[in-house]
Amino acid sequence: MTAQDMFCVEETRKKHTSKWLTSSQFDELHLMVQILDREIRRSGTFKEKLLDLAHDHARSHRYEPVQAETMLRDLYFATYGISLHQRHTWMVEGEKKLGDQLKEKALEAANTVPSRIKDGNTLPAYRAIDDGAVDLASDLYITERTAKRAMFEAYKEATGKDLYRLAKELEEEHHVPVREKERLQRRLAERKLERLTRPMRIKMS
Repeated sequence: MTAQDMFCVEETRKKHTSKWLTSSQFDELHLMVQILDREIRRSGTFKEKLLDLAHDHARSHRYEPVQAETMLRDLYFATYGISLHQRHTWMVEGEKKLGDQLKEKALEAANTVPSRIKDGNTLPAYRAIDDGAVDLASDLYITERTAKRAMFEAYKEATGKDLYRLAKELEEEHHVPVREKERLQRRLAERKLERLTRPMRIKMS
């Protein structure tokens, strides 16, 4: 955590309901609002995750789930300066306004998938696609779910090919050999370590 992050946490700690929480309660809830923010950026939804987190937190403390939900909503606003509902609304409205720009950017993101799989340390198909979607979503301020769907649609329209199928074929060709080699090296290293640490047997004459 950077000094700026620490400052933001400390400032949030002073606001509204947060200042009445114990240190452990605040730390737990603060982690939960980060989970909520990550979920809404991934899927664009938050209600189900909010209910789950509120119930989990309330179960460990002496208050009702509805109180935990209120604290999570308040702490989210104190942390990010925007409510969960506003975050959801802005993302949905932003997606509607993009139009052809989304299709154009989505195709660019889709075209990065092959190199993500083939180059450098290589990636499995699901990671290459997900990383592309995360970058696209961050660039356009849309959900990662929308970004991923747009990548598949744009690639299919431009090339007539299925992006996931292409990615899996490239994974088999480029990533799987690297992965299997690494697994073999780990197994050999583990066996070597096991031999080195095995107790020596001393023969008695």
